[in-house]
Amino acid sequence: MRKKVFIIRNRGFTLIELLAVIVILAIILIIVVPLVVNVISDARKNAFEAAARGIIKTAENECMTDLLDYNIGSREIEFNEWQIISEDELSFSGRGPKEGIVYINENCEFGMAIHDDNWCITKPYDGELIVEPYDGDCFIALGGSWTFEVETTSNNEEITFNVVDADFVID
Repeated sequence: MRKKVFIIRNRGFTLIELLAVIVILAIILIIVVPLVVNVISDARKNAFEAAARGIIKTAENECMTDLLDYNIGSREIEFNEWQIISEDELSFSGRGPKEGIVYINENCEFGMAIHDDNWCITKPYDGELIVEPYDGDCFIALGGSWTFEVETTSNNEEITFNVVDADFVID
């Protein structure tokens, strides 16, 4: 009678094979994660810009309705902590800005400075939307009157202008 000899083989992975797979996965993650983060950031920026455009379209419609009803006048819509806090209401869909203000003059021209803690959107009365990263300041010059204080040194080398009063938004 013959004896059957069974050879038992370990069918697992070697340590080098496992390390190679881990290194390949790490390289893939290093490449993919920044791309995904950029896509998410761009989507949030575009969503906020779309919300700003929606606010402008709604304000335009309400302003035109007011003009037809001979209810002409300027308005200010102020936002704080995602809510409208001014007397003037504005019914729009979507999430609004965290903070900011929308100015509507009697000619239905719009100026705005709003932010959502990531992006600042400004629009002068006669300009287009400007989207920039929010760095703590979101402001726009809307024109109007400016009052300055002027300080000069005794040797007249340095002049400092301080804005005392201006018709612009600082958020």
